[in-house]
Formats: sequence, structure tokens, C-alpha cells
Amino acid sequence: MTDLGGLERPGRAYMQIGTAYYNLKRYGQAMQAFKEATAFSDYRDQAKQWVVFGGTFWSVPISSTDGAPQ
Repeated sequence: MTDLGGLERPGRAYMQIGTAYYNLKRYGQAMQAFKEATAFSDYRDQAKQWVVFGGTFWSVPISSTDGAPQ
């Protein structure tokens, strides 16, 4: 997990990072950020939905952890 400098809501930061990567069409990196967000209860459900969506539509394996597009 990346150190985000002691943020109050790191799950939110990971969600925003994932959304930014998605908008840049960097789907592997978006998937990794959303996976990181699943570790935080306040964004877990939303992040899991993105992971499932990404695994279905981005041709990025759900088990991919390297952040590189497949």
C-alpha cells in the first residue's frame, strides 16, 4: 500500500486516483488504485464495483497487481 501521508480518508484518495487513471485510460493503474481502496471500509463497496467493472470491460485481470495495462 502506498503511503499517502497520513490522510484522514485514504480510501477516498485511492478512489480519486483510480478515477483519474480511468479518465486517462490507464486501466491497469486504475484497477490497482481501486484495489487499494477496498482496504478501507468507507469505500470498500464502491471500490469493489469498480474492480468488477474493470475486470469485465477493460481486459485487465482482476488479479493483476502490477498496474500495467494488459
